[in-house]
Amino acid sequence: MTTTSACHEFLDLADHDLEIARMMRAITDPAELPLLGQRLGFAFDGESIMAAVMERNADQEPGEEPVQPSSPVEQAMASALHYEFEVGDVAELAPIIDDLPKLRLRPATADLDRFRSEFRAEDYQWADESPASPGFQARYDEIMAPHWTGSTDSPCAT
Repeated sequence: MTTTSACHEFLDLADHDLEIARMMRAITDPAELPLLGQRLGFAFDGESIMAAVMERNADQEPGEEPVQPSSPVEQAMASALHYEFEVGDVAELAPIIDDLPKLRLRPATADLDRFRSEFRAEDYQWADESPASPGFQARYDEIMAPHWTGSTDSPCAT
């Protein structure tokens, strides 16, 4: 089976299989699509699958209204790919809503003690300043000078 035929066969299958359509709706990065295809026994890359999608849409004239989905799978694929809910609208979350503001997520690799000890307010206050702004380079040199002391590649080296 060629890559092109694998792409078309995969897309045909996705048009008729609600479970595959559900999995495709969960994709958040285009790189995941070839991986999904691989899990289902297809071999294609991102460029090939995108070319196959473009071929399927080649009959549509620019500016023409898209063809309305006819199958339940096509309707599912045409719907929003991302949902956001108000927490209060999800009844199952009612028992924990009051505790949500107290929730803090921290990766196991985060060392907050080290962060607190090395945190510098001037870094935080300066984080949104553009490197193209006037005075950036002078302020950068001032902040970084203590870290360059003794370095041979330092702009402050003497």
